[in-house]
Amino acid sequence: MMRFTPLSAGVATARRASAAVLCTVLVAACDTDRPVSPTTSSTVAEVPATASAAFVPRVSGALVIRTVDINLTTIGPAKFKMIGPNLVVSYFADNDANDAEPKFGTIWLKNVPVGNYNVCEIEAPPRYALPDWACHPTTVTAGATTGVEKFVHQHWLPWVSGTYITHLGAVVGGGSLTVKDSTGAPILVVADESALDYSKLQKAIQIMLPKEGKFSVCGLNPPAGYALSPELPPCKSVDAKYDKGYYVDAFVLNPATSALWSVKDGFGALVGPSSFSVSIPGVFLFNVVDNSTNDLDPKVGRLLAKFPSAGTYTLCQTQAPPGRWVAKPACRTVTIPAGASVNAGSFTNYEAQVPSQ
Repeated sequence: MMRFTPLSAGVATARRASAAVLCTVLVAACDTDRPVSPTTSSTVAEVPATASAAFVPRVSGALVIRTVDINLTTIGPAKFKMIGPNLVVSYFADNDANDAEPKFGTIWLKNVPVGNYNVCEIEAPPRYALPDWACHPTTVTAGATTGVEKFVHQHWLPWVSGTYITHLGAVVGGGSLTVKDSTGAPILVVADESALDYSKLQKAIQIMLPKEGKFSVCGLNPPAGYALSPELPPCKSVDAKYDKGYYVDAFVLNPATSALWSVKDGFGALVGPSSFSVSIPGVFLFNVVDNSTNDLDPKVGRLLAKFPSAGTYTLCQTQAPPGRWVAKPACRTVTIPAGASVNAGSFTNYEAQVPSQ
C-alpha cells in the first residue's frame, strides 16, 4: 500500500528550508559588525556602452519653404537668410546643396536643429520684387516637418530700356548701359545681349532695376567705334515704381575721335554753308565743307568731322557763308581725347554790310 506525504507536511518542510536560507542572508546583510562584499549580483543585466537607436531622442526636424506669386503659383529660384537658436546665421537658396526638393519654388531643408527661427528672403526670383513680408518666424520640432508661411511676391520689379543711335538716327547694337543709384554710385552695368539684358529686341538694352526709387541710366560705354555726342547729357533720370517699365531717350552717338561745331549769325541762328581747314603746327591735314567734303552732319550750319587720331588740332574758318564776314577770330585750337567726340563750339558770322549808293 502506497504512502502519500501530506501536502501540509511538505509545505512545512519547504518553509523551514527557506527560512534557514533567509536567515543566513539576513545575518550577512544586516549584521553591521561584519563587512558585506560589494560585488554585484550576477543576475543584474549590464547596460550596453551604446544605447539602442530606439532610445536616442530626436534633436532635429525639417523645414519646407515656398515662394509664390500673387496667384499662389510657385516661382523661383530665391535666396534666403535664416537666424536660428543662439543667433546662428545660415544662408541657402532654391536648388542649392541644402535643398532636398529639385523643383523651383519649393525648398526642403532636412536635419535642421530644433528651435525657433526667422527665415528672410534676401533675393527674389528673377523679375520679382521682394515680398512685402520678407521674413517669417517658424519653429522646428523634433522629428517633424514644418511648413513656413508662404513668401508671396506681389510686385514685378521696375525696368528701364535704352538704345544707342547714330547722329543720323540709325539704331546701333553693342555697348552697355550703366545704372546709378540716387547718390550717383554705379550699381549695374548691363551689356547688350548679355544675361542681364531682358530685351527681346536686338540693339536695345532692358534692365531690371533692383527696387523702386530714383535712378540714372548712363551711356558710359557706347558701341565700338562710337562716342557719345557731347551735345547731350550722358545720363537719363528715372523715378521708378514697381510693376512699371520706362523707356529713356536714345543715346546719340558720333564717330569716335571726332569734333562737331556750328556756324551762326549774330542772333544765334544756324547759317551756311561755309568752309574750314584742319591742321597741326606747320602741316595742313584736310578741309571740311558744310554739307560736303568730310562733313558728316546733314544739317546746314552744323559740321561734324572725324579726325585721324587723338591730339590737338587747329580749326580755321576759311570761307564764310555768302554775304557774311569770316568769324573773328577765324581759328581755334581743338583737343580730342582718344575715342571721344568733342564740341569745338560756334563760329559767328555777321552779315556783311553793303555801302549805300
